[in-house]
Amino acid sequence: MSTILVPLDFSPPSIDAYRFALDLALLKNSKILVLHVIDLPIDQLKDEAIQKFQELEIKYNNDRIETSLFVELGGIIATIEEMIAEHKPDEVVMGTKGASGLKEIVMGSNTQKIIRNSPVPVWTIPTHSDLTAIKNIVLPTDLDLNQADFIHLVLGIQKLFSATIHILYIKNDSDTNDRRDTLDDLDEFRKNYGFGNITTSFRVAANQRKGILEFVSETNSQLVVMATHARKGLDHWFLGSLTEEIANQITYPMFTAHLK
Repeated sequence: MSTILVPLDFSPPSIDAYRFALDLALLKNSKILVLHVIDLPIDQLKDEAIQKFQELEIKYNNDRIETSLFVELGGIIATIEEMIAEHKPDEVVMGTKGASGLKEIVMGSNTQKIIRNSPVPVWTIPTHSDLTAIKNIVLPTDLDLNQADFIHLVLGIQKLFSATIHILYIKNDSDTNDRRDTLDDLDEFRKNYGFGNITTSFRVAANQRKGILEFVSETNSQLVVMATHARKGLDHWFLGSLTEEIANQITYPMFTAHLK
């Protein structure tokens, strides 16, 4: 049985992520580990967390999914990373709300750090996300033919939702490949990984983030899947920074995983 880790601070975005995780666990026959982090060693805080979680279980789970609550003392990022190292979940589901106010900026910053550092895939879930609505998936790519593990995860998600994948390659202004070369590269990418039920597209855009978000809207997609590298100090769009930016701004669920 696979395992999903859900950080939960009982804010509306984190509760929405917990509800999304319940639906995901039902589809995948998974169990859920729920993590609530407290910053003071006060028994009352732990008791309150247990009570709130029990109320959520009654309201949303009703014994459909096996869940376990962990109330831990520490910093949010460090505690999540410790949970991943100790319990080895298969994936993490986190809430996000877009960086508009101070609270959302802090939440978005935490989500970005987990995306960057997590050794397991991360789902970032905006408020009011509906798992059952996922029928179109956008896969932005640099057309690398050496990412079999990541594409295997993507194909698993496609199968789970019986969805169409829209493969997107964005050319920057300095890309010297002509249209025919790019189309050939897209076709080679498709054949290399054995994709089915897909569309392929490429755009020329100076702003990669804007190009991806516009494409998501145009294709009426409900999920974005992107790879990232656990690296620091790199400013290439596909190596992490762009993935983190989009995860903090997109209004649809997003799935990220490190390239190996």
